[in-house]
Amino acid sequence: MLKNLKIGAKILSGYIVVLVLLLAVGGVSILGIRALNINVHGIVEEHVPAADAAMEMMIALISTRDLMGEYWIHADPEVRAEMKEEFDALIEEFDEWEGKLEAVSTTREEKEGLGSTRP
Repeated sequence: MLKNLKIGAKILSGYIVVLVLLLAVGGVSILGIRALNINVHGIVEEHVPAADAAMEMMIALISTRDLMGEYWIHADPEVRAEMKEEFDALIEEFDEWEGKLEAVSTTREEKEGLGSTRP
């Protein structure tokens, strides 16, 4: 069959085969990118808010720990009263972030783990 074709037709058919292969690879790549985009979107929507809330909770705990250390150093009742107010504010901040983390928690194990942070 190819023996009867002129050289120009043979070259053209080679380019057409390459073009078809290029279109097939491009189509498969686009489908792969779409699937990747869906997965990344799912991760961003589910895991990033939880990680953010957990990090903010950790910051509040570290700030509370530092404040407790300073509290024991100072003997002035006025300074201690200010620190007590700041301590209460940090505890409230921690509880707010805990509520946000609980709102984005999806599994029973995550919710049970949050229950262990309460007295």
